[in-house]
Order: sequence, then structure tokens, then C-alpha cells
Amino acid sequence: MDEPLPSFDDVVTSLRSPKPPLACRVVELERGNEKRAATVVFDGWSGWLIESEGRVEFRPTDDRVLFLEGGTLRSLPAAHSNGWVKTPIQGSRMTLDDATGRVLGREEIDGRSAIVAEFSGLRRGEDTVFLFHIDEQTGVVLRMSREDMGTVLRVDDLRVAMVEEPPGA
Repeated sequence: MDEPLPSFDDVVTSLRSPKPPLACRVVELERGNEKRAATVVFDGWSGWLIESEGRVEFRPTDDRVLFLEGGTLRSLPAAHSNGWVKTPIQGSRMTLDDATGRVLGREEIDGRSAIVAEFSGLRRGEDTVFLFHIDEQTGVVLRMSREDMGTVLRVDDLRVAMVEEPPGA
């Protein structure tokens, strides 16, 4: 017997949930072609290492970031950056309070079970409907599509860390 589908509220809770330490590749698409891509390592709290063409972001905490770009290393307090990469991983960055939608089903994406759901109300003042494929284990958005644009973002090669306790802990 198939497992019942979660409710839309359960899916929103999954998007907002804390994420485990993970690594992946995030790809933004435009008309089916790769627009930009980034390799990501996220510690599950606030530490990010994001490598994209010509730029590296190292963020050990929410209040400090290092950028290496064009041979220049800059350290900035609390700079906002790479939202396109972080949002599918940390769904709590989305404006989910006014979102409505429905759960459509379950699909397998790269060997991972994903919940398929439609979302409206993610962009204020727009009636845009997004189709999300959300990893059941982590709550990470594996695919993001729009009817008018097709797939606009995908997360490839999602790897979840095995959290190990130090010896004697």
C-alpha cells in the first residue's frame, strides 16, 4: 500500500524545517538552458561554501561573509548574497505565510522521493503558480518550475552528511 500524501501545510512545514548538513549543485535555467550554476556545501546551521563561476562565498556565520572574486578577498558583515542558491535549500527564506496550493503526488528525482506540490502567492502582487518537487527526507526543493517558463531551477547530486559524534562523546 502506498503511503498517504502529506497535506499542503505539512509540505510548508517541511520547507521551513531545519536542514541537515548537505552538499549539492544548484542550477538556474532559462528556456531550458543553464543560466548559472553553483556548487554548495551547507553545514545545516549558517555556514555556507558556494562556488560559482569566478566567485567563492564562504560564510561561517550569519553575521560575516568572505568573498573571493577576481583575485580579491573581501570580508563583509551580514551581506545578502546568493539567494537563488540558498532559497531552495532553506525554504524558510521563501514568503510562505500567504502561500496557497495543493499536493499533487509523489515522484522520484535522482533516486530521491519527492513530493510534488503547486504553490501560489510566493510573489506578492503576482498570480504566478510554481510547481515544486520537494525532497521528502530534507525538505529541499529539488525542482522548481513555472507553467510559462518550464523548469527554472534544479538541485543536482544532493548528498546529506552522516553526522558523526566525536569519540568519547
